[in-house]
Amino acid sequence: MAGSPESSFTPLKKDENSPTADVKDTNAFESTSTSEDSGSEEEFQELNRNPFLDPEVAAHWKLVYENSKYECRHAFDPTLTWTEEEEKRVIRKTD
Repeated sequence: MAGSPESSFTPLKKDENSPTADVKDTNAFESTSTSEDSGSEEEFQELNRNPFLDPEVAAHWKLVYENSKYECRHAFDPTLTWTEEEEKRVIRKTD
């Protein structure tokens, strides 16, 4: 009988030089500009729709993609925007 899938599991080695992200850290998902003094409600709504408009978030994820050698990292464009109509068409195609 062949070995079980669990027996063929090889854990990933920790790379001491690469930064790691704690998946439990929800602070990375919170906007840094949540106070009333820091911007308008419209700006806050834009950040909720596209978190990459925050330069710190965009820089973080660019670094994550580069360090992981993500295969499509060259296509990452945090400034890319689209209309709600364009998004609906894409969602319909992928559903």
